[in-house]
Amino acid sequence: MSETEVAPPPSGAFVEYMRESTQFRIHELSGSRVHASMTLDDAHHQPFGIVHGGVYAFAVEGVASTGANAAAAERGMYAVGVNNSTDFLRPMSEGRVDVFAEPASSSPVVSSAST
Repeated sequence: MSETEVAPPPSGAFVEYMRESTQFRIHELSGSRVHASMTLDDAHHQPFGIVHGGVYAFAVEGVASTGANAAAAERGMYAVGVNNSTDFLRPMSEGRVDVFAEPASSSPVVSSAST
């Protein structure tokens, strides 16, 4: 796996702080796939000694939005996130996390329904 880096788009102060704090790096970026990584430690813990779920949500939102915008840019459009769901498989206290994103749909139209 290549360890090249792609510059992320500029963001607000909080996002930039999280990128720096987690050593967030984008290694691959296209409209069909994003690969990023971050390195986590006790600075990212919740009170019970494991990484806070919000750190993972930050990563998921980052790669999904960046990938969606790369795909939309190919059509002269832009994308915004409408839903973010994070599920945890097992707790972690420190180490490198690799984050991958691939589109679930390439439809330029979003629809929703509720019952």
